[in-house]
Amino acid sequence: MKGFQALLELAMKGTRDARVYICERSFAVFAGYYFAEYISAYKIPAFQWNMYDMLDRFTQGKIRFLLWVMFRESAKTTITKIYVVYCIVYRKKRFINWDSYDKGNSEAALFDIATWLQTNKKIIADFGQLYFEDAKMRQQQALKKSISEFVTANRVKVKAYSTQESTRGRIFDKWRPDLYIVDDFETESTIKSLPVTAKIMAHIDALKAGISTDGQIVFLGNLITETGSVASLMTEAKENPKAWESAFVPVEVDGEIMWPGKYVATNEEAERINSVI
Repeated sequence: MKGFQALLELAMKGTRDARVYICERSFAVFAGYYFAEYISAYKIPAFQWNMYDMLDRFTQGKIRFLLWVMFRESAKTTITKIYVVYCIVYRKKRFINWDSYDKGNSEAALFDIATWLQTNKKIIADFGQLYFEDAKMRQQQALKKSISEFVTANRVKVKAYSTQESTRGRIFDKWRPDLYIVDDFETESTIKSLPVTAKIMAHIDALKAGISTDGQIVFLGNLITETGSVASLMTEAKENPKAWESAFVPVEVDGEIMWPGKYVATNEEAERINSVI
C-alpha cells in the first residue's frame, strides 16, 4: 500500500493525538501500529493490501456490502476482528452484530475482541480502558473463551448471534444494528441440507432488508459449493457493483501461492526453509 510505511513511522514516532488522527484515516496503519504482532508476523500479500483498501472505502461509506471469499488461514477473520476494534475505539458504529451459523464461533470472536480491549497496551494508552468486567465474570469467560455480548465504556454494543436466530427486535438504546459481521455461515454441514441453506439465505435477506440507513455488512466465507449461499452472494456482488465489493482468493492460482510469505507449494520447499530456521 502506497505510503504505508511512512505513515506507520509517523504513528510510531508522533504524539498520541497525531497517531490517533493518522490511524483513523488508514485502517492498515491502525492495524500495523496497534496489532503489529499479527500484521508483521509474515510479509503482507497483495490480496491483504486489497482488503485494507476495501475496508477504508467501507469506512467511508462507499460500500454497503463487503464479501470476502477466501481460503482458510487467509487472516480474513483476524483482520475483521481488528476492524471491529477500530470501529469501537473511534465509535464508527454503535451496535455491532457478529452472526455465524454456530453461535459458539460468534462468541469466540467476541471473546478475542474483548480480550484485546482489556490487554492491548497500545489501545489502552491511546483510547483508555474501554471494557470492564468483574472478577467472577472474567473467570467464567476465560474458562469458556466466549462472550455473548458486551457494552464498551464509550457506549458501543457488540453481540453474538447465530444465523438461525431472527433479525427482528435487535436494538441497543436507540440504535439498530449498524454493522453486521456474517462469518462461517456456510459449512460442510450446511451444504448437505437444502432447507438449512434456504434458511441461511432467508436470514441474510432479512439482514439486508432490515438494515439501518447507515448500516453495513461484511460477509466472510469459503467457496465450498457452486450452488450454496456463498456462491449466491458472489453472483449478487458481481451484478450490483454500486453497493458491493468482493474478493475471491483461493489458496493458489495456476500454481502460484497467494500468500508466499506464509505458505509453500511443496514439501521440498518446506524442508528447505525449515532447515535454515
